[in-house]
Amino acid sequence: YLLAQERDVQTVSRLGLKTGEVTVGEVSNGIQVGAKYDANNIIVGIAYGRTNYKDSDMKQGQNYTYKGKKQEVNGALASLGYHFSDLGLLVSLDSGYAKTKNYKAKHKKSYFVSPG
Repeated sequence: YLLAQERDVQTVSRLGLKTGEVTVGEVSNGIQVGAKYDANNIIVGIAYGRTNYKDSDMKQGQNYTYKGKKQEVNGALASLGYHFSDLGLLVSLDSGYAKTKNYKAKHKKSYFVSPG
């Protein structure tokens, strides 16, 4: 489990800051879990993570001051491999997916595949 990275040190009402509260734009909390199987020369690994960022509903005129910034990030990773013990060779394929949700704006998705 991941706890807040940065907190406000003083209260400033007009900016919406309160002492001890998570700073806007910083990590609020997160969680990561994973599992690995390694037997009979077969290697399988999976992982998932999610991080939440502190956002704000404050407005300047008609626009949200926090619009377009990170609100949460989700990611998953998978790895599949085989160990050729005779040759001392390990062959694997890794892949992953991430989705960044932006506050009141378009979300971003990314993927990767990596032979190894």
